[in-house]
Amino acid sequence: MSVPTACTVTAERGLAAATVLAESYLRHHPGHRFAVAVLDGPHGVETRNGVTYLGPDRFGLTEDEFLALAGGHPLPQLAAAVKPWLLRTLLADAPSVTYLSPTSLVLGPLPAVTGLSVAPHFAHPVTGRDAESDEARLIGSGVHNPGYLVVTEPDLPELWIDAVLGDRVIRFDRDAFCDQEWFDQAVSHFPHTTVTDPGVGFGTWNAFERAGARLTLVDLLGFDPEQPWLLSTEFTHRPATLLSERPELRELTADYAERLVEAGWPAAEDVLPSWLDELPDGTPLTPLLREAYRAGVQASRAPRKPAPVPPHAFTGKPFRDWLTERSEHGVSRIATAIWHGRPDLRAVFGRPWSPGFAQWCRTSAVTEGLLPDWAVPGPDTSPQPPRDRFGVNLVGHLTAVLGVGELARVLHEALHLAAVPVASVVEDRFVANRTDLDQPDDVGRPEFPVSLLCVNADLVRAVVEQHPEVAHERYRIGVWSWELDEFPAAMHEFDCVDEVWTISEFARASIAAHTDKPVRVIPLPVRPAPAISPQRPEGPIRFLFAMDFNSVVARKNPFGAIEAFRRAFPDRRDVELVIKAINGDQHVPARERLRAAAAEDDRVTVLERYLTVQELRELYAGSHCYVSLHRSEGFGFTVAEAMALGLPVITTDYSGTAEFVVREHAWPVPYRMTEVGPGSPPYPPDYRWAEPDLDAAAAAMREVADDPERAVARGLAARERLLAERTFDTTAAWVRDRLAEAHATWRERRAPQPPPAPPAKTQRVVPLLRKAAVVAIDKYDGVRLRGRRPQR
Repeated sequence: MSVPTACTVTAERGLAAATVLAESYLRHHPGHRFAVAVLDGPHGVETRNGVTYLGPDRFGLTEDEFLALAGGHPLPQLAAAVKPWLLRTLLADAPSVTYLSPTSLVLGPLPAVTGLSVAPHFAHPVTGRDAESDEARLIGSGVHNPGYLVVTEPDLPELWIDAVLGDRVIRFDRDAFCDQEWFDQAVSHFPHTTVTDPGVGFGTWNAFERAGARLTLVDLLGFDPEQPWLLSTEFTHRPATLLSERPELRELTADYAERLVEAGWPAAEDVLPSWLDELPDGTPLTPLLREAYRAGVQASRAPRKPAPVPPHAFTGKPFRDWLTERSEHGVSRIATAIWHGRPDLRAVFGRPWSPGFAQWCRTSAVTEGLLPDWAVPGPDTSPQPPRDRFGVNLVGHLTAVLGVGELARVLHEALHLAAVPVASVVEDRFVANRTDLDQPDDVGRPEFPVSLLCVNADLVRAVVEQHPEVAHERYRIGVWSWELDEFPAAMHEFDCVDEVWTISEFARASIAAHTDKPVRVIPLPVRPAPAISPQRPEGPIRFLFAMDFNSVVARKNPFGAIEAFRRAFPDRRDVELVIKAINGDQHVPARERLRAAAAEDDRVTVLERYLTVQELRELYAGSHCYVSLHRSEGFGFTVAEAMALGLPVITTDYSGTAEFVVREHAWPVPYRMTEVGPGSPPYPPDYRWAEPDLDAAAAAMREVADDPERAVARGLAARERLLAERTFDTTAAWVRDRLAEAHATWRERRAPQPPPAPPAKTQRVVPLLRKAAVVAIDKYDGVRLRGRRPQR
């Protein structure tokens, strides 16, 4: 027969207090059960004097689930974290379960309640001097006491478990009431009874407002029988309640201290570390290690690029190996955790992979006890010089779904076509886009004398620091893209490279204006693909635009496409506009604006997801025209891709696209120049870009819709010209020639320089004459100025 049950959660060091609580409860509730969950106790169930002691295998979690929680939560927070599992488990065999804080003491029968019941921290708002007390600061804005709870249904525990697993419950900067905020919010969403009896909700933190109350349940949080003159060790600065002024509390605490000692209260020097506070090898499980583990768990739950679930702390070597596993730039997880927790280190060393920080980890981190011996980084290994062998190190976002990543992949393909040996270095640390494309087969150590740094200019310094070997004693070529006619100072990383390659004459002019280093235009190829069928499927005339929110929505200008579409077709129902977009979740205001603009016209659809190669081809194959009313493009990859498929194109006649979109085979849209304006970083607001003529764009759309067969013909003609002019063979030959020049330059720089010729005899006299002349002039000036000194 099931009976009402009460419970608490404690570590072994608090077992005496939990036993006193259990015995006091059973004394006043005959026939009930009381369960003490011992976090670091032995497995199994033991009953002593009517009290049931549960090992961690009886809380309702599997062993790995419990150990995973224990690895991330210190004992006070762990007690709060396992609470909902214990409540759910006990409810399976009890009509009601009462949870009591382990520092509580029952002095009489608790009131009979039905359903969910809680008790408030305070009976009245705390004001005046009491509001400045230690007690008020401890509770803060908390409303209900998490140390008293009666539940009869599993709904709250189930919700609670989900919140714990989602890291929404525990505050790690608090030991007492670490689940306060979540508890208050959760309780407010369930019908509940608030027990207002001042004798039931009595605690050391509200004793100042409850003098004279007849006590039934008290929580003596912070009471220490070794310091019995204090009501609570939590309140020693500005306590609102002093035992010296409350004789009735002195009598209560004296009796409680005696009970604790009889139950085996350990002296402070006798308290041993819990096995939950150290790794299997005895290494202390410090807050730093726990924080690193929690960060790893959160990374494994990331919706984008989730990391593998880390092994928990009690796996021993797997956990140690995981902590010391180094990223490709040589910084371990535990060192990274130190870095993120120390603003002073970030200010001094600049980057976590800097040699200075590594040296600090070898010395000060050990002295301060932050790094155990097995986590200390090894000796610094300097980057190796390259072999004198023709080839190239290609650094880029080779697995990322974004334009700069596609540029790196195009170069990789051209290099292989040109038979240039390649060592690929994948850079995805600084990428916000999806990075799930296959790595090249030639990923390896950057062994060659020449490096292609295919990342944007503002990232090149960080990438070189992360991959120092690609720059060390190498000839460095920055492959940079830029979209405006002015190259801002923030991008001037010319000292990181020996020359620059870029993607259009437009971009070249912008970059070259700020450097005397060579800036060359890559003859970018367009990847050939089978032309889409001239016979379009039945249905509306579809206009298509594809964009990435990470590429700055104001520059891509989907709103211009929507407005031009509406102007072109105010009444027609046989047309539609599809905008394919990705990464809107990273730019919610811009995404919401686009959704709102599209929602005003049911002929406009926003397709918000990554597509497979086949899905993307089907999207293009079902479209009649590609529309890009951009404000500026460095090259215009999506426009070129659409043209390569034979799709007719309407696009702004400005910047990179103007170099391959010709009027005979497409619809270039006129524009006027305007300021960028605020809100479009990295583009400075006072820089300029194009504002396409939307009426002209609308007229072009009408031409396509009115004569789709003629539009198809123009699209196929544009395809034929583009593929003839921009071939991989041309790019491969160009790349090989430029790399051969770079290799030759690298060799020249390494060649021994002849010693300087000794100066001629006449040259040796010059410094002496110069020195004599300076002395003479100084004397002359002194004499000349003597007569000009003020007379006294």
